[in-house]
Amino acid sequence: MGFIHSAECEIMRNNALINLNMIYAAARKGIKRYFFSSSVCIYRDMQPGEPELKEEEAYPALPDNEYGWEKLHAERVVAFGRKHGIEVRKAIQIRYVEGPVGVQSRNFSNERIYSVGWRSRYSLTDGIARTYPWVQARVEARDARRSSPSASQASRSSAR
Repeated sequence: MGFIHSAECEIMRNNALINLNMIYAAARKGIKRYFFSSSVCIYRDMQPGEPELKEEEAYPALPDNEYGWEKLHAERVVAFGRKHGIEVRKAIQIRYVEGPVGVQSRNFSNERIYSVGWRSRYSLTDGIARTYPWVQARVEARDARRSSPSASQASRSSAR
């Protein structure tokens, strides 16, 4: 969370551009279904031990940082998709995750999502254990391609 506060303007700008460009590109390409991943940062900071917040109690939202405000804005921007016949879905991670300094607590009830039969297939720990090595392998493969002699030759010949 420290990074979200220290680079708030850059994050807000980058996320706004990403979200606006993605929904616009989806509309231009005739995409019919669009998934938007929001953030629990759109909601107010809660005190540790505060009772779970139910979905109907979550508004009015009160983000405590610019990232949260941008995500809240982006939730409304998906209306652009609906105007273009795109079925827009959104989801939010709504459980408090122990982590770096920043957010004190956000603790939401999963009652509504459980009522439609959804259950997570992986714990957060298992998901991170699977995802981080996957991302690292792709970054290393990209870096290896960039530093390979054939990549260097290709970039020199395209500069001519």
